[in-house]
Amino acid sequence: MSRTDEMPFSPRRLTKSELDRNDIYMTAEPRTGRVVSLIGPLRLAQWLLLTFDRDCADCVERPRQLSLGGSICIELDFWTRRRDDSEVFWVMVAESETTNGPTGRVRRDATLWSRAVQNAGISLIFVYEKELLQRWQRIANYFRLLPNVQAAYHLPDMLRLRGRVTDAFGHTPVPMTFEQLELSLHDLARPSVRSVVCSMIYEGLLTFEEDLPLSRRTLLTWRALA
Repeated sequence: MSRTDEMPFSPRRLTKSELDRNDIYMTAEPRTGRVVSLIGPLRLAQWLLLTFDRDCADCVERPRQLSLGGSICIELDFWTRRRDDSEVFWVMVAESETTNGPTGRVRRDATLWSRAVQNAGISLIFVYEKELLQRWQRIANYFRLLPNVQAAYHLPDMLRLRGRVTDAFGHTPVPMTFEQLELSLHDLARPSVRSVVCSMIYEGLLTFEEDLPLSRRTLLTWRALA
């Protein structure tokens, strides 16, 4: 992902009070190494979904506030830019902030938000807690992949290792497991192979059934990028 100084938004820094009283998760963007600080597990879960979205080119947490009228300003949780250059803001909605609507659960103040978004001229997506709970296995898989992805970008011979993994799939045009890949590249350190494979999943070169539990026997498929 791009560096924040090259993007139209930058993350607001958390205050000492926020750091002291909130459930804070700190991690790093795999490619840039930028430290990301997220408040609460819902935002961590959504950040993982956005980070591993192959079509998401840029992501910034706490990008700006939105005026809901009068003195009420609400901070938006994420801004993203897709590879087609379309931009959207995201807001997390806890179950306690929803009510029953004609088509399901909606924000209690949905009408107020709709007017504010229209006035601001932005695209905004609400992410409901229930939706994230329904995607828990995918989120758990991304959480497991993340440390390996981060490690891959610090390997001095990452490009050479990627070439070896690519060659392995070229010689065997069928899905392979982590275990099979590590065995086929037996002359290389297994942790390094694993990290590089995870980075190739992150970049969309390899795919797997993301809603099934991740294991060493998970089948990985080569994905030809357009």
